[in-house]
Amino acid sequence: MACIYWLEEDARKLWNEMDPSIKDYFRYYGRHPNKVWMNIVREWVKYFESGVEKWSHHSFSHPLSWYCRDGAALQGCLLNNLSPQERSEVFRELINENTPTYKRIFCISKMTVNERQEIFAEKSEEILRVFMNWPMQYHFEEMADRIFIHLSGPSFQGFLHDIICLKIKEDWNDFDYVELLKMAWNQSSETLKKFVQSNEEFYRFLVDARGHDYSKPFEKPCKPCQNMRNKITR
Repeated sequence: MACIYWLEEDARKLWNEMDPSIKDYFRYYGRHPNKVWMNIVREWVKYFESGVEKWSHHSFSHPLSWYCRDGAALQGCLLNNLSPQERSEVFRELINENTPTYKRIFCISKMTVNERQEIFAEKSEEILRVFMNWPMQYHFEEMADRIFIHLSGPSFQGFLHDIICLKIKEDWNDFDYVELLKMAWNQSSETLKKFVQSNEEFYRFLVDARGHDYSKPFEKPCKPCQNMRNKITR
C-alpha cells in the first residue's frame, strides 16, 4: 500500500528490509485483480532496483496520470506531484459520469481556483450532476453560478429532470431535493428559465415537483421517461 499511496520513504524502507524471497514475489507481481495496483507495484520494484535516486527520474511505463484512475492512488501523494497539465488530464478523465461519484467529489475538492474555472467550463454538465449527491448538495448554492454560466438549455433541463425523477420520485431522504430543485431554478439565468418554460409539458411537471411537500410520494408521470421506456420495449 505504500507504493499505491506513493509514499516513497515508507516503500523504500519496506523494500530494503524485505526478505529476498518476498522481493521475488513482488518482482513477478501479476495476479492481483486490480491492474493499476499491479502496475504500480511492478514499477516501484523496477525503480528501487534501477539505482535512480528519485522516483520522478524513473521512466514509468504509463503516464503518471494513468495511475490516478485507481481511487487509492488518486487519494495518495501522486496527485500533488503531477504537473499542471497532468493534473488537468486526471480531472478531465475522472469527472465523466462513468466514474464513481466519490472519485469525482475528490477531484473537485482538490482543484485549484484556476483548475475549477477551466474544468467547469469544459465539463459543466458532468460537474453539475456531482452536486446531486451527498454531501455535495450542501455546496450547490455557492457553486451553481460558476457552473450555470457554461450550461446550455437542454443540459439545464436535463439536470432538473434528474433531480425530479432520480431523487424526488425515488423518495431519496439524504437531502431535501425539492429545496435543491428550487435553488437550481432560482439561481438559473433568465435564458435557461425561458428554455425550460418553452417546453410547456416539462415546465408543468417541474412546477408540480417544486410544490411537492413530501406528505405522499410524488407520482406525477414524466413524459421523457415514458418515451424512453416505450423505445426500450419496442
